[in-house]
Amino acid sequence: MVPLGCVKRHVEGDTSTYTIETWLIAVVALAAASACVAGWYIRKKRKWLGSIVLGGGVLVLCTTVPGLSVSRTTIDPNHVEWNRGFNYFNFQFDELGGIEHTVKKIPIGRTVQDVHYLDFTKKTGERVHIQVNPGSDRFLQDAIPEIISRAKERGVPCTEEAPN
Repeated sequence: MVPLGCVKRHVEGDTSTYTIETWLIAVVALAAASACVAGWYIRKKRKWLGSIVLGGGVLVLCTTVPGLSVSRTTIDPNHVEWNRGFNYFNFQFDELGGIEHTVKKIPIGRTVQDVHYLDFTKKTGERVHIQVNPGSDRFLQDAIPEIISRAKERGVPCTEEAPN
């Protein structure tokens, strides 16, 4: 995804929710539905190619579109919650011993991009490492400053490390 207005921040009281913009989900669904229709017609002349295009469209409609619809980051004064596909994390600020936010420059394809990493350490010693993928986790990446500031307000020690 391109970072051009693809993330929506909705504030209700003390709760902020970061989600994928509805228009982007609609564009992905329309493209997948178009691939299904195109695959159906292509199948009449080139069976394998049409079946692959049709199958790809159905796969995107059944997996990617619902996944984008439920992906979100929710932050309130007491906790942060992140959901993307089958990945779900819920951290109560009172249960955290610290948050580390690091940014590293990583070669991805032909470019070098900033990849964010969040390490949540619970008071029990359990550590959860989350890699915030550029593009696909944009809604979480945009929420990082608010996560850090809300955690600091609750007395959670937070460290941030910028790329070299």
